[in-house]
Amino acid sequence: MDVPAPAPSAHPLRAYFQRNPTAMLSVVAGLALLISALPPGTLPSISVCWFKNQTGFPCPGCGLTRSFVAISHGDLPAAWHFNPFGFFFYALSIALAAWPLLAWRFPKLAGWQPAGRRATWFALGMVAAMWIFGLCRMYAGSDI
Repeated sequence: MDVPAPAPSAHPLRAYFQRNPTAMLSVVAGLALLISALPPGTLPSISVCWFKNQTGFPCPGCGLTRSFVAISHGDLPAAWHFNPFGFFFYALSIALAAWPLLAWRFPKLAGWQPAGRRATWFALGMVAAMWIFGLCRMYAGSDI
């Protein structure tokens, strides 16, 4: 009688990310912060915004990448010009990148999940504010 081979165990890193879904967000946020700190001209300058490519108008998220880069290089007025919401997302990225260290240092934080009505309304408010900003920018004819 043949005995079935044991199932291959998951890679330890994959198992860690499956147990800790916020860990992947932390890695992505950390990579975004690291890439934004690269010297100017390191990355190719390409337009990835489908909306702007199709319509010629900037979408509500247009300029966020350049805003990130400007913040990383200390050019805050340029970051504000590209997209003022870049400051919020930059702070969020720092918080997400630091989350594993904070959860390790303060174990009570490990089980905390931002949920509930306040978080939902805050997220909806941010989305609405970005859309209003985007519509105003389109109306003004801003070309960033």
